[in-house]
Amino acid sequence: MPLVLEKNDFEKVYSDVWWQKIKQGTGIYYVGWDPEKDGIGDIVIRKVDLLSFYAQPYIDDIQKSQYVFVLSIVDTETLRKQYPGKKIISDANLDLLEAYPGSCPPGEAEGKSCLIDCYEKCRVGGKDVIHLSKLVGETLLYSTKTDKKLKDTGLYQHGLYPFVIDPFIPNENSLYGMGMIEIARPTQEYIDRLDYLIEANCLLSGRQRWLVKRSGGVRPQDLADLSRDIIECDSSVDDNAVRPIQAAAIPSHIIEHRQNKIEELKEVIGNRDFSQGGTTGNVTAYKSISALQEAGSKLSRDTLKSSYRSFKDVVNLCVELIREFYDEERSFRIIGPDNTVEYTTLSNARLKPVASQTPSGETVYRKAIFDIKIISQRKNAFNTEAHNALITSLFEAGAFTPQNAQSAIVAIEAMMLENKDSIIKSLQSLANTKI
Repeated sequence: MPLVLEKNDFEKVYSDVWWQKIKQGTGIYYVGWDPEKDGIGDIVIRKVDLLSFYAQPYIDDIQKSQYVFVLSIVDTETLRKQYPGKKIISDANLDLLEAYPGSCPPGEAEGKSCLIDCYEKCRVGGKDVIHLSKLVGETLLYSTKTDKKLKDTGLYQHGLYPFVIDPFIPNENSLYGMGMIEIARPTQEYIDRLDYLIEANCLLSGRQRWLVKRSGGVRPQDLADLSRDIIECDSSVDDNAVRPIQAAAIPSHIIEHRQNKIEELKEVIGNRDFSQGGTTGNVTAYKSISALQEAGSKLSRDTLKSSYRSFKDVVNLCVELIREFYDEERSFRIIGPDNTVEYTTLSNARLKPVASQTPSGETVYRKAIFDIKIISQRKNAFNTEAHNALITSLFEAGAFTPQNAQSAIVAIEAMMLENKDSIIKSLQSLANTKI
């Protein structure tokens, strides 16, 4: 089932959230419904600024929060046109977003207000619903609690907050995690201090200085003038009159200590050489490099799995939005792995809850549950080379001959290969040719 979003748009959102996750420690998706998109409404997936997002503290699941607040800066006149009759004070609550740079640039806050979207989880009719209230200062602009169409169902019938939290390194009893900057900062600051000491020593030890006796008969400015080939003196010159002063070079153990701290930083953040394609010890075989990369990715596996789980939550929210809002059939173009094009239509006719009677005569509603599994394979040059080498080995072993086609199909079905379906299809054609 396709995500109802342009591929390039979602790739950008996914990439932006990943950068946010790595740097700030937590990535946040918003998965909601825009009734005006494309004229008939559609699903929107956006990145949420972490520093404008507030939820209940000391919880590890966003769905456990009683309230969720999302802040944004909006032009005051736009709000007044959108909500006529409401008393909207300009510059209201802007101090909430002035705590971090870039939110409200100096000189650009005039004529703007801080809009607060308050999401609240309530219990209505035996089920959880999400109500949305929009506030500016102490003025309530809109609330689904007073909307006749939404007061019983809430903003979304699935009753879930439209946010997916994806932490980098999770903190205990917290929605938010630690980012790469927070993890690496102490060690990096120590390395920077060592760099300053080494650079200052280089400037001192690399500069030639002289100690000149006042009555030694040598003019100091002549010594400082490097363009002079001959320097005259008034008396005999010995070590007591002129003596070079050279700052001692920094001890070698400090240089070694700095290098050890750099290696420590690489270990902490998992930034090893072979994880970026570099090798040591004359390791050049693609299998050896792939093995080193796999061993070096231990620190990243859990974070990647966390992103897959978050992506699964995003897809689940998309399914719920399709279930609720896709009343009209929509056409989709699906491009298969062999570039075959197929057109299909999708609506929520078979997704809506179905009413049934319990033995006690109570009416209950059952809805289809989707078991979504996310599988991803890392792509790099070494994996491509390994894939090509594997296909070559199978070819040399005779797996692609008609008499061995059935056995090759069994083996390839158990492998994780790109374009596996097209390979199996070709082998089936060989097997049919043999018959």
